[in-house]
Amino acid sequence: MPFDIGLSGINAAHADLKVTSNNIANAATIGFKSSRAEFANVYSLSKFGAASTAIGRGVRVSDVSQQFTQGNISFTENNLDIAINGDGFFNLVDNAGSKVYSRNGQFKVDKNGFVVNNDGYKLQGYQVTSANNDTINTGDIDALQLTTTQIAPQATTTSDLIANIDASSTVIPAATVIDPQDPTSYHHTTSYTTFDSLGNEMLTSVYFQKNVDAVAGGVNSSWTVGVRTVDAAGVAMPADNAAAPIQETIDYTVEFDTAGNLVVISGNGAAYDAGAGTGTPVLPLVYDGATTAPVGGPPTGANNQTIALDISGVTQYGANFSVTDIQQNGFTTGNLSGIEVDQSGVVVARFTNGESKNLGQIILSGFANPQGLSQQGDNLWAESFASGQPVVNVPGDGSLGIVQSGALEEPNVNLTEELISLITAQRNFQANSKIITTADTISQTIIQM
Repeated sequence: MPFDIGLSGINAAHADLKVTSNNIANAATIGFKSSRAEFANVYSLSKFGAASTAIGRGVRVSDVSQQFTQGNISFTENNLDIAINGDGFFNLVDNAGSKVYSRNGQFKVDKNGFVVNNDGYKLQGYQVTSANNDTINTGDIDALQLTTTQIAPQATTTSDLIANIDASSTVIPAATVIDPQDPTSYHHTTSYTTFDSLGNEMLTSVYFQKNVDAVAGGVNSSWTVGVRTVDAAGVAMPADNAAAPIQETIDYTVEFDTAGNLVVISGNGAAYDAGAGTGTPVLPLVYDGATTAPVGGPPTGANNQTIALDISGVTQYGANFSVTDIQQNGFTTGNLSGIEVDQSGVVVARFTNGESKNLGQIILSGFANPQGLSQQGDNLWAESFASGQPVVNVPGDGSLGIVQSGALEEPNVNLTEELISLITAQRNFQANSKIITTADTISQTIIQM
């Protein structure tokens, strides 16, 4: 019997050595989770045996328990290196179509644009909607695929101007036509870039000409606002007046109350009256070849275009002319310049034109009992009955951790502790070997009696 007990102890110590050795061997394996050997004593009792006099039969390995503590985060220069800070696992599909899970975030892009691990298993996530390629569809889980194509241009359709025009400006008679080449025909001007449907840059300029001062009786200050766009080929819209050497603009009448607030816009399709509560404070800049001259059309090959210039942010105060902000929603075509992943797992493509586009969102899976997951090797786990079913969500939701782009989770192996465990296991092995040696000596003595 002592031989059996000693042998069980040797086997247990040997198992402990193997578990510790495996931890040490994986001290540089990204996403690796260490294990520990757990033991239970063994007793053999008959149905009517006395527990008070029972002698143990040794030890057995009751479990090799995985330890899912957080590993340190180390930063890299690859945005597709992704670390999980907190609970959860990456969702992958292997080459056979089976679902597997991992904490190893060393990802790359294959020849077809799919995000894969070193074994070619595809990373899963929420897809973008087909109707709007910038909206995440949380009802559609599939392999994440990165686009490498150019982003299509977008023609400018809206723009916003926030500025102040000087209330003390000297009146210019309304009969004076705004001529961009004649600075005496207007008081203030500003320009900004717009885009046609082909992504060509255009220059849109806005001119302010004061016509009426505020007077007693509540008459508002009145201004003429002229707008002119020059396309990438240098063609002006409206076209130059052929009858006279004057650079044409699309003109609107704009009025301000005695507090400097915008109250009325009229002319060339604009209709806004703050007092009556009608219309919107927008200048409709129509560039349509079918429109009566002098507006004219866009460059050859580009679509007809209307730009709604919102001037609700324009005021008339007794201060110098100043432009606070100009925004517009168009852009030219752009090539892919980089990929980023935010903390919630949204994969964003950045383009050379300054635009960005959502490509999808990484999902994570949590388990009620992660220690019940079945180890598959290659830093992978599979669902088991003991682990429970996965709960899928985006990073940061529920109990799941966030993800860190350009970083990797190091293994949670503490080498100092493992080396001490190695020494302890060695001593246990030696001590149990001594049991067998002692039992053998006693056996030899009995035989020789």
